[in-house]
Amino acid sequence: MKKSILISLFLLIGTVLAYAAWDGATNFPGALDDSTSLYDVTDGPDQIISAAHHDAPAQAVIAIETKLGTGASTATSNTVLRGTGAGTTAFAQANLTTDITGTLPLANGGTNATTSEGVKSAFEIEAPNKSFAINQAVATDDFLLWLTPIAITITDIKGVLQSGTNVVGGLDEVDSDGTSNLTAVDADITFDGGLDEDDGSLTNGTIAANHWVKWHTTSVSSPGYLTISIWYTID
Repeated sequence: MKKSILISLFLLIGTVLAYAAWDGATNFPGALDDSTSLYDVTDGPDQIISAAHHDAPAQAVIAIETKLGTGASTATSNTVLRGTGAGTTAFAQANLTTDITGTLPLANGGTNATTSEGVKSAFEIEAPNKSFAINQAVATDDFLLWLTPIAITITDIKGVLQSGTNVVGGLDEVDSDGTSNLTAVDADITFDGGLDEDDGSLTNGTIAANHWVKWHTTSVSSPGYLTISIWYTID
């Protein structure tokens, strides 16, 4: 009888010691768990699940909850899981302003640029321009050039007078009716042979969408053949 009791006590102490040696810690989030780190039920001869075995999965669940954060939203079509604050998340569409930074390379369908000038350079886009010519201009030669469908900013006005002496004139912005609210783009330019252009600082270079760009002739002296080019940017 005593021998039987001693054997049973020995087996019980061995089982307790076997389970006491297992720490039951989760590997997450530093590494993924496996059956050994969460439920190693082969430690003891009787496969008794200890409290430590219960604690390991609980630690893993807590770690996942901490990593994901709180928030009641559920996944829906065309949404991603986004961090919305300290310890909070939600399923929503990506915010292109706050969620995405940097530049997308050309090889991935981007522009590899963060400015409009960079985009132009990436796609080798030159600044748009329009040109027109006046043959034997007179002081009453005032006419509409084009109606811009979008807002633009005129950046440069250049011209060459050929076979003539002197033509003075400039550009105006006019409402869509072609007559109202006429505003000079800049001071008049004198074209007297060679390449002439504006003073480099246009006083009203911005042209609103659906407004006309107009040319006016102020004075002439042996006018000849005048060709003018207008450079602008799209706003």
